[in-house]
Amino acid sequence: MRTGNRQPLPGDSALWDHDPVLVSPHTAALDAAEGRLIAELFAANATRLLDGQELVNRVNTVVFY
Repeated sequence: MRTGNRQPLPGDSALWDHDPVLVSPHTAALDAAEGRLIAELFAANATRLLDGQELVNRVNTVVFY
């Protein structure tokens, strides 16, 4: 479902708390910085894992988000 012209979805949007809706990022287009950003997130999560901290963007494998 496309939510409208405002991206990213505003933090106060009712869609965030609407149970039947799964909000996911728009990834149809690549950005020049995407590879670097993915690598930075991976490195940050590797450090967090080794330090026993909660991971960023962790997927809940029960509900898959």
